[in-house]
Amino acid sequence: MNTYRTSLGMESSSPTLMNVSFTIATRKNSKKGFQEITISLSTNKNSILMETFSLLENTFKAQTPGYTVALNTKNAIHLLQSCNKAIRILSKPACDIKGVEIRQAIYEFEDFLNHAGAPLSKQKIYVCLIRRHIASTKLRLFDGRLANEELRPNKEHAIRPKKYRKIGTVLGNISTIEHIDIKELEHQAKTKINSELQLIENACKNIIDDYIKVVNEHKALNDYEIHPEVKKYYNSRIVLNDPWNNNYFNQPKNATELSLLAFIIQSASSEILNSKIKLPGIALLPTFLKERQLWRNPASYYNFFYAQYFLPNHVLISIAVLICMKTAWNPGSVHAIIKSDIEKLSSTRYSLQSVKNKTDDKTPIYEVRKGSEPLLFRAIELLLWHHKQVTNIYNLTEPRLFIGNFNTVFGIFFPLTKNNLLNNIIKPYKLNNFSASDLRVSRAGITMLMSKNIETVRVLLGHNNISITEGYLNDTLFFRLNEARILEFQRRIEATISFISEGDYLVNSRNLNKRHIDTSLIPAEMVGDGTRCHDPFDSPDPNTKKGERCEGMHCHVNGGCKNNVIQVCKIDVELAQKTLSYYRSRWSYLYEKNPKNFIDIHMQKIIFVHVFLAYIKQNRPDFLKKEA
Repeated sequence: MNTYRTSLGMESSSPTLMNVSFTIATRKNSKKGFQEITISLSTNKNSILMETFSLLENTFKAQTPGYTVALNTKNAIHLLQSCNKAIRILSKPACDIKGVEIRQAIYEFEDFLNHAGAPLSKQKIYVCLIRRHIASTKLRLFDGRLANEELRPNKEHAIRPKKYRKIGTVLGNISTIEHIDIKELEHQAKTKINSELQLIENACKNIIDDYIKVVNEHKALNDYEIHPEVKKYYNSRIVLNDPWNNNYFNQPKNATELSLLAFIIQSASSEILNSKIKLPGIALLPTFLKERQLWRNPASYYNFFYAQYFLPNHVLISIAVLICMKTAWNPGSVHAIIKSDIEKLSSTRYSLQSVKNKTDDKTPIYEVRKGSEPLLFRAIELLLWHHKQVTNIYNLTEPRLFIGNFNTVFGIFFPLTKNNLLNNIIKPYKLNNFSASDLRVSRAGITMLMSKNIETVRVLLGHNNISITEGYLNDTLFFRLNEARILEFQRRIEATISFISEGDYLVNSRNLNKRHIDTSLIPAEMVGDGTRCHDPFDSPDPNTKKGERCEGMHCHVNGGCKNNVIQVCKIDVELAQKTLSYYRSRWSYLYEKNPKNFIDIHMQKIIFVHVFLAYIKQNRPDFLKKEA
């Protein structure tokens, strides 16, 4: 090591403090010009920090970094010089620094930033920059290891932790299902998920049916005959800046809501109207517009009056929900679907396939048949028609099918966003909250419950590896089913413990369900005649009040108590022997006291104990305690 130090000219040289700096010009953004950033350092001449700074200067001059990177590097070096504990280590030559010391320097800098109150995100960035630039020198340390080899294990300190990515939730709130066994749990889960999906599908059906109804009404109004005087008045109004202002709009005597609506529809079809002309609102057409708030976009009923020519946004949303729910595609794949992704196989069949937004490969092919899925088949036809109409009328070249209307301007539309679902489907139809990802998860869950085949689910979701599908189900369906099992066990434990403590009284007072009392969790109570009782609060004695503890005297009366069972162990046999000894010494007294009671109750017990002990003597004589 001394030879190595001498060859570097460092053996007898004293530390020399040097102030160094360099300036780079970097562009902050495209609108502003270049900005200069000066990075400076004050340290010993032969220190590892000086070597790092020199390498950094060469790197930045060879390839100019972005403004943010340059600024963060400047701040990181400036703050590092304020950390005395780290500087004390890094001011030495690399050959004088041990591996544990260089790691300690990074820890000290990280601790310094934390105590200095630097933002957490910036702390991670600054530590990462210092560690990375020191490691890039690849200098050999005191113990012979390279700097990058020592700092590699420290890498996790500078990596921002990944955010948890929510996959989605199975619809139907299956984690609270009350059940008896796994089979019933799965059956109820399947029922609940199907029920939720059916409610969503019904809402989409209502939206599409309402749209078709409006279109048919408008087509009929194209032939509606408007009174000449009324039509003349409407024509005189339509050229004004605010034609339907209530303060100035006084309809002629023969005018009605229907005539005004017919005039607007006919004007639209004859291209008299355009997007700049204001349209009447709910104040003039309350009968037709009152129940159609979904058609408003954003403050006009333009979508309603032009329903014959394109689909309004809320109908596009319902179609996207149907596609996502049936195909189990990711929302991004539904949004990315283009005209060529839908192939018409016959007059009653369509083939759908899109692309995966994460891997860029194709989604699984989904075939739509008119006979089995008439609603989805009709939705696909409407979507294709809408794309053809919009691209032809407005001269668009957009291949994606979901083209929405924004203030009479058409462009790319993402129908499955949270707000779109909330405002157009969930709130209007009073559904439980859901997201597009929940539709995919629920379709995968119901497929697994029905098929019991994970390979079927893998094909549905388009996963390349079955282990991915297994993890997907573990995070969604199986996770919720396990929650339901845990909750059911908690119910049973609470109800059973309450029942053991004070019987039905405590169960009722705590508003627990008697159905949750699990007798398999209750240890049978020893009676003393070789038997045990599962429920000491359910006495066959007519003189014992309901809920009171049984005295154990009617266990063998009238064919025996339903709660009485035989569970043989040495303690049971010993108690039976003691009971028999008691009757041998007291039977005459008991008989004289109450002959009828002795015959009806005690005699039954005596006979049972005799038979019980005789059986034990024959089969397990080792259980019998020898009498003194």
